[in-house]
Amino acid sequence: MTPVIENVIFDWSGTLADDVDLTFHATNGTLTQLGGEPVDRETYRRDFKIPVMEFYGSRLPGRSLDEIDGVFFDEYEGRLDDVVLFDGAASLLRCLRARGLRLFILSTVPNRYLDRLLTRHGLTDLFEEVVGGAFDKSRYLADLLRRRDLAHDRTLFVGDTAHDIEVGRGAGVRTAAALWGYASRQMLEAETPDDLLESMADLQAMLDRDHLLETVPLVIPTVGGVLEDDAGRILLVRTLKWSGTWGIPGGKIQYGETMEDAYEREIKEETGLDVENTRLVMIQDCIESTEFVKPRHFLLINYVSRARETERLTWNYEIEEARWVTLDEARALRLNEPTRIVLDEIERLGLWERS
Repeated sequence: MTPVIENVIFDWSGTLADDVDLTFHATNGTLTQLGGEPVDRETYRRDFKIPVMEFYGSRLPGRSLDEIDGVFFDEYEGRLDDVVLFDGAASLLRCLRARGLRLFILSTVPNRYLDRLLTRHGLTDLFEEVVGGAFDKSRYLADLLRRRDLAHDRTLFVGDTAHDIEVGRGAGVRTAAALWGYASRQMLEAETPDDLLESMADLQAMLDRDHLLETVPLVIPTVGGVLEDDAGRILLVRTLKWSGTWGIPGGKIQYGETMEDAYEREIKEETGLDVENTRLVMIQDCIESTEFVKPRHFLLINYVSRARETERLTWNYEIEEARWVTLDEARALRLNEPTRIVLDEIERLGLWERS
């Protein structure tokens, strides 16, 4: 079950701020002033990358990052009044802050410009910290998580470039791709973010669902499964949300999904694996288990499946560790109670394939 988000880190340009035109013109101004050739919008959207020298290096050979930044930000400052927020951004930020979420900005734009822009839009007091000039976002994000003691599995990083997604996933936090920004859907999908957001309203809806689970006592239907490999081993995962115990991968059913569709999606998202020969095992009540980090009433819909191409096993921000084990090895681990029950039921029903 996906942990509730408590901290949100936003990229600025292309995520909160609609400054694509500004940066496009500032980039061409930089190229022209330093002896390069300007680019068209399609080329800019396709080729622009962070770190920026991956874009400028071949176009401005011999020029240093300091030279390029000096010209670019002079151009940027001259157009600063053109920066507007995306529709719904300000209201979303105020809503999240009122709910008690901790908000941050992590951006390549220097603080001297971010501070002016946030003041102009009346947003300064909403952010716990604004980290500007973050040209190596990997390092800056890791430092922010450490300094502010942000739980990785309860932190969401929202960005609009492939670099943002790469950085967020590398840091082990939940990472959402903003499709309304700089990069194309194809580029962002290739980085396999945890969430693809079509609009600011999608982000609002996603966080609203978390808020609902925190404030209204609901029964939460979830799907999870025991995966077998060709050697008859099973996949167990260890998560903080189950107090460090070992269990099975899975998560919540989304509106409009069938149970089995939700199961296949959750397994893919959490482990990178596809499944076959899926069979329903049982449905468990799990009412305010002391092993789960917060009081919740789950309806656990449990399956057993054969995992395909098990060498592709990866795991996302929700999982601390994953391990293929024999049934005897599994029973020697500190299993959470719902997992122990489903393993017993699979054995009782004779559902193990065991090659």
